[in-house]
Amino acid sequence: MFKPLTLSASIVVLMIALTALPQLQAAPLTIVENGRSQAVIVVEAKQPKAMKAAQALQTYIEKMSGAKLALIEEGVPQFQEQPRAGGYLVDGFEREKFL
Repeated sequence: MFKPLTLSASIVVLMIALTALPQLQAAPLTIVENGRSQAVIVVEAKQPKAMKAAQALQTYIEKMSGAKLALIEEGVPQFQEQPRAGGYLVDGFEREKFL
């Protein structure tokens, strides 16, 4: 039925696969925790179907958890809050001259 060499090679491959299996498990992914989003949904730019699918995903996640994940278009720069000190913008000041 099986050649002895083929059978023993198959057993070795099976043993290696079973040994490696625990290391192949992915880490848990938390997208919402305590009603607050911990992730965003990134959508391919200029793809209306992808945006519609992302909006559907966003809606269902919000219905399940109460948290609304942000939709971000891939490659589009996102607004980042400017660094502030005492209500004044810090960006553009040299470190030595800033009070």
